[in-house]
Amino acid sequence: RDFWLAAFSGFCCVTLYQLLSTHGLRTVPSGPASVLVDTMPLFATLLSVVLLNQRPQWRTWTGLGVAVTGIVLIALG
Repeated sequence: RDFWLAAFSGFCCVTLYQLLSTHGLRTVPSGPASVLVDTMPLFATLLSVVLLNQRPQWRTWTGLGVAVTGIVLIALG
């Protein structure tokens, strides 16, 4: 029953991700671009909490905190 919605969502997400990341990689220096690409698990986790009502364990939140700290340090450096 949810096949077509899931297929459409997957198609849009994959297509949009490829188009937007390619555009970003062409317009942003390679250092910040690699940091942005490496934050995809962070955004996937946050979206699963918001959209799917997932309840991550404390280790997940700790890992996200370390990831955000690393992103901030790289962005400021």
